Amino acid sequence: KLKFESHGTFEINGFPVLRLIILNDSNDSFNIVVTNCLPPITMNTYQNVSYFLDSLANKITNEYPNAIVAANFNLVPWSRELRNFRVKANLISSRRDNTEGSTNTNAFGILNSPNNEIFYSKELECSMFHVINDSKSKQLGLYGRYQKKEKREE
Repeated sequence: KLKFESHGTFEINGFPVLRLIILNDSNDSFNIVVTNCLPPITMNTYQNVSYFLDSLANKITNEYPNAIVAANFNLVPWSRELRNFRVKANLISSRRDNTEGSTNTNAFGILNSPNNEIFYSKELECSMFHVINDSKSKQLGLYGRYQKKEKREE
């Protein structure tokens, strides 16, 4: 519904990152960051992903107020790397729990936990979030709606 004010791409440690800025009707700007990582399978690739997430967290914290981060880091939500990223970037997960969007209920379902995510800054609030599935319950993507928190007078 809103036009992009500006857009651009940059790279951190070989990982491409898309940044979009949108303005709402109240002239508030929002930074949308989109990125993905291949699944880390060796200690070296885990270190690369960890360095990428640290660098991205620094960039978000220092340069991108009102950030919404849409990403597939191919990490389980409770991984040390992802938890550290969220804390350093001061972001909140849109998923209410680690199993939202998971379709497997058997003992190995934990291995198929969702690893795509939408994070958002603490100045924002998530007013709607749901997983988009096809007719066979295969996950296609995520949908989220975000707004600035109302300032409360004390």
